[in-house]
Amino acid sequence: MDSLPAPPTRRQRAITSPALWAVLVTLGVLGLIHYLTPQVRQLSADVALSRHTLERVLFILPIAGAALAFGQVGGLTTLALSVALMLPRALWLSPHPADALMEIAAVSTVGYLTTWMIGRRERERSLRQKALTRLRAINAVATFVTESLELEQVLNNALDKALEVTGLDAGLIFFLDRHAQELVLAAYRGISPESAAGLDRLKLGEGF
Repeated sequence: MDSLPAPPTRRQRAITSPALWAVLVTLGVLGLIHYLTPQVRQLSADVALSRHTLERVLFILPIAGAALAFGQVGGLTTLALSVALMLPRALWLSPHPADALMEIAAVSTVGYLTTWMIGRRERERSLRQKALTRLRAINAVATFVTESLELEQVLNNALDKALEVTGLDAGLIFFLDRHAQELVLAAYRGISPESAAGLDRLKLGEGF
């Protein structure tokens, strides 16, 4: 019997992600524009952005995109790649290297703040989602208790919901026998019956 293929790792999922290739292609296109366009780009009769200011500002786009797709680490990594792409022109090709470096510093600051704000928003959304999931779990456990008078069923349902919320693979519920000072195993998931038998009637202070 053929074994099932292993699920893709996090790195494999990232490599095959369309968002990653979109960020890389955008960086490549901006890099080409940054090095192949003339030194002065006339936007209108009154405004001229010299020393490739416009191209440098556009690097904020892939930084923000990477932060949205891959979190703060993705945004900061793209920020580092963007700076690495901009620095050679500023140091060796620009007739005004000091101004070019200031522009890169400004773009880097905006890119970092953008990444930080996106990361903070994602963390807050994650915390809200976790709180909502826990609240639903509490409500589900309360429903189990009111719907069934079978203690074993209530404990098993509650343990299943707790594992679902925490993302763990195994869990155990013990009762405390105060007279014998022992932990009595009442429900378990993710371990064999043999292992469960070895964990039943643990003396307080023994085992894990």
